[in-house]
Amino acid sequence: MDSNQVKNLRERLGWSQSDMAMFLGVKQPTVFRMEQGSTISGPTLRLLCLLQAQVELTHAAKAA
Repeated sequence: MDSNQVKNLRERLGWSQSDMAMFLGVKQPTVFRMEQGSTISGPTLRLLCLLQAQVELTHAAKAA
């Protein structure tokens, strides 16, 4: 997941950087750095991928 995908996901959810930080268990400056291109790995990356998949499934179900 790249920086643009992180920001797009956050905006799609209507979340602030602080909201996303709380969900991920990190601090707001970490979300800012991720959106600026900092490397994302480990549990944070896994949570972001799961969240993105859930959003896509929800969107697909609403479209059907």
